[in-house]
Amino acid sequence: MDAFESPLERLFHDQLLKRLPRGVSIQPQVEVQTLCGKFRLDFMVEVGGRRVGLECDGKEFHDEWRDEWRDAMILGDNQADEIIRFRGCDLTYHLDDCMYLLAHLQPLLFADRQRIVIEKLASDRVKEFVAGGNLHPTMTMLTYGCINGSGGPDFIIIMRRSREGLTTSVGREFWAVLHRRAVEAGGGSLDAIMKADAEETRLSWTAP
Repeated sequence: MDAFESPLERLFHDQLLKRLPRGVSIQPQVEVQTLCGKFRLDFMVEVGGRRVGLECDGKEFHDEWRDEWRDAMILGDNQADEIIRFRGCDLTYHLDDCMYLLAHLQPLLFADRQRIVIEKLASDRVKEFVAGGNLHPTMTMLTYGCINGSGGPDFIIIMRRSREGLTTSVGREFWAVLHRRAVEAGGGSLDAIMKADAEETRLSWTAP
């Protein structure tokens, strides 16, 4: 049985595997248990005492809000130390630049010699972007311009959620806020918790 759900996942795996430090492996399709059930990470790398989950979000319909809740359960139940998400289209069309950004977001994932290779393969645009201090620790968006005069933007977007992420105005990391709501609800179906939380939020906004 193929460990990869798509050719894109295999490509990402193979490109990352050859760049990892010696003795470090990347595990595909890692199942983790949370208070809201089992979830599966596309990849998990354990390096330097850190568990890094990597997700390749494909072309099919993707619910980004559900992903946020899902990642919150995984982080909140200490099943990973961080989760980094790529869009499939970005890995398809800008793989070298994605690797360059990943090397800056999480240097532990790359051997010293491979960082030199990554630097050589990356575009001038992404190098200028990072040199300009534009790399954000939780959400990075790099725009190249329009696609062949179509008017549509060509860009990379990377989401990174970490147990040591930025705090919100209420003093808690946002994933921790979502995880706390799930704990208060007693766990169970993630979809049911999300629905109940959305209804509670709606009522709080419409209350006199």
